[in-house]
Amino acid sequence: MKKSLPLILLTIIALLLVACIQQEPTSPSAEVPEQAEDNDTPKQAEDTEGTEQTDGDAEESSEQLPVKTDVDIAPVDSVTIEQQGDTYVVVASGNLPDGCTTLHEITQTVKADTIEFILTTTRPQDMMCTQALVPFSETISIDTGELTAGEYSVVVNGVAADQPIIIGENTPLPEGNAVTGSVTYKQRIALPDDAMLSVQLQDSSLADAPAIILGEVSYATAGKQVPLPFAISYDPADIQENHTYSLAARIVDAEGNLMFVNDTAVLVITNNNPTTNIDVPVIPVGDTALIPKTETGAEPAAQAIDKIWQWTEFSDPVNGPQEIPQPERYELVLNADGTANIKADCNMVNTTYTIDGSNITINPLGAATLVACPPDSLANQYLQYLSFARIFFFEGEDMLFDLMADGGTMRFSEPVVPSTEDLIGPVWQWTDTNTANTSTAVPNPAAYSIQFLPDDVAVIIADCNNILAEYTVEDGVLNIQMGPTTAVFCGEESLDTQFVQGLEAVDGFHLEMEALFLDETTTGNSMRFAVSGAEVTGTVTYLQRIALPENAILEVRVQDISLADAPAITIGADIYTLDGAQVPLPYKAYYNPAFVQENRRYSVSARITDAEGKLLFINDTMIPVITNDNPTTDVEIVVVQVN
Repeated sequence: MKKSLPLILLTIIALLLVACIQQEPTSPSAEVPEQAEDNDTPKQAEDTEGTEQTDGDAEESSEQLPVKTDVDIAPVDSVTIEQQGDTYVVVASGNLPDGCTTLHEITQTVKADTIEFILTTTRPQDMMCTQALVPFSETISIDTGELTAGEYSVVVNGVAADQPIIIGENTPLPEGNAVTGSVTYKQRIALPDDAMLSVQLQDSSLADAPAIILGEVSYATAGKQVPLPFAISYDPADIQENHTYSLAARIVDAEGNLMFVNDTAVLVITNNNPTTNIDVPVIPVGDTALIPKTETGAEPAAQAIDKIWQWTEFSDPVNGPQEIPQPERYELVLNADGTANIKADCNMVNTTYTIDGSNITINPLGAATLVACPPDSLANQYLQYLSFARIFFFEGEDMLFDLMADGGTMRFSEPVVPSTEDLIGPVWQWTDTNTANTSTAVPNPAAYSIQFLPDDVAVIIADCNNILAEYTVEDGVLNIQMGPTTAVFCGEESLDTQFVQGLEAVDGFHLEMEALFLDETTTGNSMRFAVSGAEVTGTVTYLQRIALPENAILEVRVQDISLADAPAITIGADIYTLDGAQVPLPYKAYYNPAFVQENRRYSVSARITDAEGKLLFINDTMIPVITNDNPTTDVEIVVVQVN
């Protein structure tokens, strides 16, 4: 066995040597692998003459070869809808795999109610690139030319957009974050082809401030008629549960003239109010063709000019109509020369305005007084609203202003002609004089007063002088004619002459907040008076069970009855129309304590007449008051029927 082992080893070595001898040797230069054919790449041109290609020719040929690229689908992560100007676009975002990959082509197809986009990328083959992800965001325009109106879903590379779109509108419809509905009206009026619809989502929580706009949609109706759909997106972060939100809609023509506007509150979002399928009714206003004429056929501008207008109501989409307390505190006069006189409570403003058809603009700047008004004053809101006025029109005899951005509607009415009853009784002390630019206070109001009494008599105290005057009131025009007077010189500082001259110049009057204004309408000046003096108060009644006519008039007088052989002298009174009131009838008869003398006797009397002046009831007994420990309060006057 040991002798055979070397023999086996020799046999193996011999076999290996034979194998090496039989293998054909090759050189490295001859070892050229054959290039695989590629259908996308043209082959190298062959030498037609069979000449061998040089190294330089080979290098030039390789430079002319086109770069191989890979086309793939873009890796889209999210798709959003955005509004840009008057159109909406699709924004696709994602991350490219490396720095060599770029966006390539976009194709759009429509399948039923889905708009589908394919976004591709391209990348050179075998190129060394950074492997870091590269974010991208591609804005894609939507071709809506062949699409019919309706709602469409949007998909990019299989990723759905965050919201659908509505063809025919300029706004997206975010799912859950939008207010949708339609605008309509009842009138059979066709909209012009170039009409524009505008709908705003507003925070209208503050009644005394302009609404805050949270979203808006505006688009050309392009010949479409009502109902007109809308969709308004909003940011949920802007919504507060304790706030009030509403919609404001308006339709204008191509020139911007208002045609339709909503005049009722359309509440949305909070307080269990809806966000979808909302009907916004609008009414026709604005355009001259749609503004109703007056009974005389006058144009709106002519109806507005050279009249005193009092602000009587403000209406907004949330709170509806709101009555303005004491409208005589807020007046407006549009003069024919383009100037405007504004009374903003305790201040006067002189400014300018322009009217173009049904459009109006009131200049917010002008000469103004700067008096501090009472805490309940609406002067600031009044002036702000006037500066926002853009459209004016009429409803019956009332003038209305529509404010910009659907901020509300102001209603103005001509003042009610004041009644003589408003004058009679109180002792009116002169407190200040108001002009267009200034307000001058009277240093000692108690020295200057006027008391209008029945029988067209007025008693005037002008500092150290007393005047007995006559007055008349006809159709709201007041005239004061001075009569017998003392002629005492009251001193250089006295305002007695100015006071008397002012009273002689007045031709009108009105009351505000228990203050009397004697007006000089030709200049806009007014004298302000406050109630003063003492008073006798009580009730008037009778025993008969007889109802008084609705327009009956009660007259109570405080009289000096000291002289038995002379007529009683009236020193105070209270007169008012009952307006349906029945006994007991309260009264408050003012008198001037300066005229009371302790050694004289005073009484109170009452009479009730109908509207034509026919006497119905009168007291037939004397009722002493004021002096000799007689009362001035809770004085009951019992009257008897006159047959």
